[in-house]
Amino acid sequence: MKRILIVGASLAGGRAVEALRQEGFDGEIILVGEETYRPYERPPLSKAFMRSEVSEDSLYLQSDQFYDDNEVKLILGKRAVELHPRERVLVLNDGNRITYDSVLLCTGATPKKLEVSGSDLDGIFYLRSLDDAGCIRSEAGKSQRVVLVGSGFIVCELAASFIQMGLEVTIVGLQSALMKKAFGQDIGATFTEVHRSHGVQIHLEEHVTGFRGAGKVEQVITSSGKKLDCDFVVVGIGVTPACSWLASSGVKMSDGVLIDDYCRASVPGVFAAGDVARWFYPRVEKFVRVEHYDNAQNQGVAAARSILGKGESYSPVLFFWSDQYDLHIQYVGYPEDYQQIVLRGDKTSSSWCAFYILGDRLVATLAVNRPRELSVSRRIISRGIPVDPKQLADEQFELRSLLDSK
Repeated sequence: MKRILIVGASLAGGRAVEALRQEGFDGEIILVGEETYRPYERPPLSKAFMRSEVSEDSLYLQSDQFYDDNEVKLILGKRAVELHPRERVLVLNDGNRITYDSVLLCTGATPKKLEVSGSDLDGIFYLRSLDDAGCIRSEAGKSQRVVLVGSGFIVCELAASFIQMGLEVTIVGLQSALMKKAFGQDIGATFTEVHRSHGVQIHLEEHVTGFRGAGKVEQVITSSGKKLDCDFVVVGIGVTPACSWLASSGVKMSDGVLIDDYCRASVPGVFAAGDVARWFYPRVEKFVRVEHYDNAQNQGVAAARSILGKGESYSPVLFFWSDQYDLHIQYVGYPEDYQQIVLRGDKTSSSWCAFYILGDRLVATLAVNRPRELSVSRRIISRGIPVDPKQLADEQFELRSLLDSK
């Protein structure tokens, strides 16, 4: 193999580059990115970077020198528009054609747009890229009131950041609780009250029907008829895998590029990783698409190893985190289904856990400012150790002792 092409200068793409060289691949590596930036970390965009607590330079996975030293060719500011797997050719938006021996698709996802009256007004933002974050941060610096549309992690993280920056924050969300999709109604309601306690105005089970303003958004109209004044808006209603450009390629897709647990797509020489990939997850024996940092970087490494013929079945215990106010929220597992949630500690406090149980198995754990319980839970889930709900709820019971039981 002489040339490996990576499409997407994302976290998954960046980690794949590193892994290829670490695994001893000495052929040509080309990394194509639509943005003009080399691979960087996105989680700080809604948190520390938004609050101007970290610099842009701190976001990058590697320095320019790293790519020079490792002879990685960067083609940035160019968009992939066609893939021809039979000829093994990638076409860019400038007409440039790049041949490859293997290609790894790491194009990530793009924000879903809110198509309502007034959605073309200035002052309505979506957060995905470094440029997006810079524009939103600049707008926040000269504003007093913001309306956030959505009820997921991006909206909650931005709400916390904007409150800390001194803005008046309002959320309009379709769900009946913030982060309900990830944590369920009861736990989501707990986090909803956390945000209310910090001064966020929250309107749930409502959707936005329009925006008003003279050239720039000044008011958000909701389904119940509320008129919410604002200086700007950030919409966070989910993302769509960035794979529409592959429509004529013959690569199978369904809510992302379909890959097996070795990151292989449906046609030879094509692999995928990160937010764009919908992969067969052996732990639940179904195809899933996971939009989290930990999965993106680990799957990028797994794909690199598969390309080199060193692959192993990719079946991790999934993990993600979110920082909101003084809460470090960590979550491990994939609760496709669960029968009960067992609490450990007081969920109205700043330190507690929620265990998601199916039968006698732990399938997921949510830990708030409790990294130790999270770490032990990950190993319990990985090894399929039976659990007793009463023991999990008991603060005096040492969770680590369960690791000796099997």
